[in-house]
Amino acid sequence: MVTSGELHALGQEWAGVLAVTLLTLLISFGSGFLLALHPAVDRITGVLSMAAGGASGLVAVAADLGGDIRMVGTLQYTRVLLITASTPPVAAYVFHAPPAGVTAATSAAGRGIAVGLVCTVAGVLVARLSRVPAGDLLGPMIAAAAVSISGGLPAPVLPGIVVAVAYVMIGWSATLGFTRAALGVVARVLPLSLGLVLLLMGVSAVTGVWLARLAGLPDLDGYLATTPGGMMAVLAVAAASGGNVTFITGVQAVRLFLMLALTPLLTGWLRRRGRRTPETSPAGR
Repeated sequence: MVTSGELHALGQEWAGVLAVTLLTLLISFGSGFLLALHPAVDRITGVLSMAAGGASGLVAVAADLGGDIRMVGTLQYTRVLLITASTPPVAAYVFHAPPAGVTAATSAAGRGIAVGLVCTVAGVLVARLSRVPAGDLLGPMIAAAAVSISGGLPAPVLPGIVVAVAYVMIGWSATLGFTRAALGVVARVLPLSLGLVLLLMGVSAVTGVWLARLAGLPDLDGYLATTPGGMMAVLAVAAASGGNVTFITGVQAVRLFLMLALTPLLTGWLRRRGRRTPETSPAGR
């Protein structure tokens, strides 16, 4: 997603894009700390659960970062479900987006797959050697972004079967540990999480309209560009409504990249801080 075309499309609105993105990050991380006020949630799990972007990536590394993968998986995909379900009706009834069919995009193949696999292997090796938090996630992500922005090679992609297997493994690892007691804990936390997600969605919509007017675009484009997740629904609605898909993708890519890059750093800091304060509870509060 992070290509020179999308980044160039942001044009002169970089300050506004960064302001909106940083506000989304602050609200997400703040919501994670608020969620951790619940006695069943520690701070690392709270931050991972409320981070607005990269649900599958964060679930995949949740255990490595010290979070409860069951809680993170449930709350992350609850957020994605809310955004995915609400985006089409909000676009239609609030922003009056015209109904239209969407043509599915085709994936690049051949050299793009080779570049994607090289980025994956090289990114993992470099990240492990440098001991980057969540290196298996961040290493390939940064390598692929660098190749995409440079434009000298085909855009990195992965074979469909690799992506499908990865999603299966993420879902499997997130659900194997569920017990009746674990489900009860998640159910008690869910109302607070839903309230925080709805707050984030509302703030994102307001800031999106502000960004759209700053850039001289329709309000719908700003709303779609700043939804805190639900990329597939967002891009489908953008394509169907004739929106500025390149601008929307660029803003979404900046948010996704920063969220995935900063969340492991924040959780790593929380974990180190917890080790320096032995008087804290075992939950890492």
